[in-house]
Amino acid sequence: MLSASLTGPGTGEAAQRLAQALAQVGLSGQWQHQTLSPATEARLRQHLGAQPCDVLHLLVEAQAVGAAYATVSFEDSRGAPRKLNAQALGQMLAQATPAPSLVLLLAPEGRAEAHAAVGAALRAKGVAAVVSGEFGRSSGGPALLALHQSLAQGGSAGDALQAARQAGADWVLQGQAAPVRAVTMPAAVPAPQAVAAAIVAASAPAPDPIAAALAAKRAAGRFDVFLCHNSADKPAVKLIGQRLKARGVLPWLDEWELPPGQPWQALLERQIESIASAAVFIGAAGISPWHQQEMRGFISAFVDRQSPVIPVLLPDAPAKPELPIFLRQFTWVDFRQSDPDPFQRLLWGVTGQRDDGP
Repeated sequence: MLSASLTGPGTGEAAQRLAQALAQVGLSGQWQHQTLSPATEARLRQHLGAQPCDVLHLLVEAQAVGAAYATVSFEDSRGAPRKLNAQALGQMLAQATPAPSLVLLLAPEGRAEAHAAVGAALRAKGVAAVVSGEFGRSSGGPALLALHQSLAQGGSAGDALQAARQAGADWVLQGQAAPVRAVTMPAAVPAPQAVAAAIVAASAPAPDPIAAALAAKRAAGRFDVFLCHNSADKPAVKLIGQRLKARGVLPWLDEWELPPGQPWQALLERQIESIASAAVFIGAAGISPWHQQEMRGFISAFVDRQSPVIPVLLPDAPAKPELPIFLRQFTWVDFRQSDPDPFQRLLWGVTGQRDDGP
């Protein structure tokens, strides 16, 4: 059988325990599982469109307003919490081809009050069966294993729920109790290898969420900021680019993104059409002829799209820098000063969100 899991922001220790429990489920050799990261609506939609899924595990925070409106917390493209309407989630799941036969809607301990409302919204949109409740510290893992063993033996969602309850879970079922559809798995991995792979997966360190988010952005071609600079200033610009990546912001820098052996101008022009903002760096070397030509051509594209264009004065910029006329209209960031913090101002300009963190 095939399954997938998505753990939303704020689930902390419960997310680690879920990953360990799913690794134990995989030891049986009857399941093939995929963890969805980053925990975004787009990643879930991509998975549902690419391959079938018998059982979908959602370990998420939820909120309910009355009986008619509920939300779940996914991540946005920057890894911050983003609320998704439960009805929109239900429609997404129901429209998948094929749709998951069973959704496990789990919550960290003590935070499952709103999950029944979310489950009802999923059912209203046509999701076949939803099991919801807390993923408890003591009972969560054994209950999950018992539930999956029942499903693998041909049991219905109701049978599986009963097995989970006998293992200590206080979960509820919304929807039909028919047997869960089983998708034929690829040729089985020999048992010793399957056990070894599951043990490695269970003991491996948790993936870096920022690195995963950056990789997903790069794969989708969603760069946050174009770093326009004089080649003489590249070392300083690269350091700032590294700091941006450490905060989950994906910069476009020629040295990092242009592959060898290909016409770089065409590649750059295609990227410029979709990059969200631009930072124009000015240092001691000033603006080279190509730097200025690059700025005039590319920055006009950002202006036409009403995207942020941020002049950035590097620490060694002249005391009275001569900004080109087309840059003077924009508020700049000044790394020659420490107050206000220039890096935080750059983050603010790129993301549109004020951040007073380190």
